[in-house]
Amino acid sequence: MFRESTNGNITNKFVKKFLPWVAKELKIKQLPDIKLLDQPMNNSFGTYDSAENCLYLVTAGRHPVDVLRTLAHELTHHKQNMAGVLDPHSGETGTEEENEANANAGIVMRNFNNDYPEYLGLQENFAGKRAGDTITQADIIRIRGDVNRLKQGNKAQRERGIRLERQLRTFLNTHRKPNPAVGADK
Repeated sequence: MFRESTNGNITNKFVKKFLPWVAKELKIKQLPDIKLLDQPMNNSFGTYDSAENCLYLVTAGRHPVDVLRTLAHELTHHKQNMAGVLDPHSGETGTEEENEANANAGIVMRNFNNDYPEYLGLQENFAGKRAGDTITQADIIRIRGDVNRLKQGNKAQRERGIRLERQLRTFLNTHRKPNPAVGADK
């Protein structure tokens, strides 16, 4: 099902970690064959061939985020094919299928970054804060308010609330500056 390009770069490892997650996110039961390439085919960094049920993805020389976004886009086309809505012109700019694939890819990447910021080096940024920054009580109250509002919403919003709550806990446990007055020797 999965054939790697010859360069064996680190991006290929990101793709392997991303696949099970994105399949669940897009509700894809059966993934197509996936071939990782070193060079573009047909002037494109990603192509889904519905006749072969194969996805071609260029990984060499690309940022992992761009590769994963392309993979999510092409997997959306696979899902469309499984639903019977792809036709020979579906990949053209402006078609409903192409617009859906573009939108889904953006949503998928946002959700992946929220769930797994460590994969893409984003763990140092949460709520506009970086490691070593002071997180204020106002920040915590605002984020907890966002979590509570999201948890009252639809299923996707509740899931987002749970992810945000988990991120807040992780951030507080790893980035909060200790108060020097607490526990200090006198």
